Amino acid sequence: MKPLRLLALLLLALYSSATLAHGLHMTRAEVVQRQQGHLTITIFTPLPALFARMAYPGKPASLVHLAAGGEQPIEQFRARLAALLHEEMRLTCAAGPIESIRYYLPSTQALRELIQGEVEEAVLALDAHAADHAHDADADADAEAQREEREEREHTHPLLRLDLDGFFPRHAPPEQLTILFPKALGPIQVSYSQPQVQTLTPDASGSHYHQTIP
Repeated sequence: MKPLRLLALLLLALYSSATLAHGLHMTRAEVVQRQQGHLTITIFTPLPALFARMAYPGKPASLVHLAAGGEQPIEQFRARLAALLHEEMRLTCAAGPIESIRYYLPSTQALRELIQGEVEEAVLALDAHAADHAHDADADADAEAQREEREEREHTHPLLRLDLDGFFPRHAPPEQLTILFPKALGPIQVSYSQPQVQTLTPDASGSHYHQTIP
């Protein structure tokens, strides 16, 4: 195995193990039914896990290779993300398929920055892993501070965001929404909400909002 590939796999395996231990490899999907039958779905997913599950011709061996490959591999990866949503994600309701679906992906530049950030985090994770196994008693305080900093960084780690929206059929009530998520997204935590929107008109003291809390 070539040294670069071995290093890449080691970096990302260690980093993925650390984040998985904190439950950060769970994809989240926020499903929102808005006014006038408007449906929005926002997906947040960890890039290393998604990339590992995807399979396509010419796929780089790792995110390290993807980051080092220049513009074309990242554009190809973005195209595969688009295909993942267009071809493998299905949205239907009791009244029929969701209409006028639109998909929103990060730009190539935004993807590049996210990928580079993942590689940098993997390097930091490798450094932290080595530090956890190579310090004496006098360095315990510094090691603890480094662990706390690493845990804080993991909990604020950016995720890949994918958005789509559409409309329920207008001729009948939707009754039930069914979504088939692509297998590459892995386990998914899904939330559903239906915001109640009001327009407030201020009086002499301001705008008053009242909401019953169940």
